[in-house]
Formats: sequence, C-alpha cells, structure tokens
Amino acid sequence: MRPSGPLLPLAALMLLLAFAAAAPQTGNDPARAGLAGTRRPYVGVTLIERVLSTPRQARLHLAQVDLRAPGVRIAVTPAAGAREVVRERTVDALVRAHAQVAVNGHFFLPFPSDDAEAWVVGLAATEGRVFSDFETPAQSYAIVANAPALNLDRHNRAR
Repeated sequence: MRPSGPLLPLAALMLLLAFAAAAPQTGNDPARAGLAGTRRPYVGVTLIERVLSTPRQARLHLAQVDLRAPGVRIAVTPAAGAREVVRERTVDALVRAHAQVAVNGHFFLPFPSDDAEAWVVGLAATEGRVFSDFETPAQSYAIVANAPALNLDRHNRAR
C-alpha cells in the first residue's frame, strides 16, 4: 500500500525525507565559524552548509529535521529482490518517493559491487516489518556487531 500525503522514507539503501513545502528562507550567521549558509526550504527542514579547513578541506551538507513539524513522515523503503533490497541511486529514490530530501541511510553488501541486489547491514524495517536484523557484519570496518539503530515510530518519535 502506497502512503498518501507527504512522505519521509528512511530507506534500506537511502533515507528519504519528505515535507510539506514552505517558502524558501536563506540566511547566514557570521557568528558561527565555518558556516557557509543556512536555508529552510520546507516546513521542519533546515539545510546547513559548513566549510572545514582542519584536519583537511571539507564541505559538509547537513539536514536538520524537526520530526514534530506538520507533514513530516518517516518510512523505510521496502525490501525487494532475492537478497534484501534492490540498489538504486539516492536521487532516483527521491524522485520515485516524491520526496524533497534524500540521504543514503545504510551500509550494504556486497560492496563494492555492480550487483543490482544487496543485503542491508544492520537493522532495517518498514511499516512494522523487519527485513534486516541486528547482526555481526561480514565487513567489520563499516559498523560494529549489533550496532544501535534509530527507530522512528508511526508518530515520528525517535528512540
């Protein structure tokens, strides 16, 4: 069943955030060192860009989401394929879900690989159905055994 209204999916391969649209707001706060800019393009969403010089040059793009904002909804993209998920580019998932923000949300195996299907590393669930449980991953550089997971209930309460 496809959810109606704004969608905010936390994907097995990507985290998708959808919000009720609001007029874009931009601004800079020069008092915050390294802050290149802040925008509020949707209700409940603040996009922050920071530039770092140490320990090396880096440009960070941060999305801060107010889970209490009207129209924000969290969901994980569903399991699919012979493994646990079918890979897709984050931007393709964003378009398919009609979302405004998308973030890659899970490690997966095999990696690197050109395989279309993958196993999710760690806990993944959507609409009350767990399709990847806590585990000891085959590749330990990415995540620790039985790593903590973010759980968002149907009322957007994070635990």
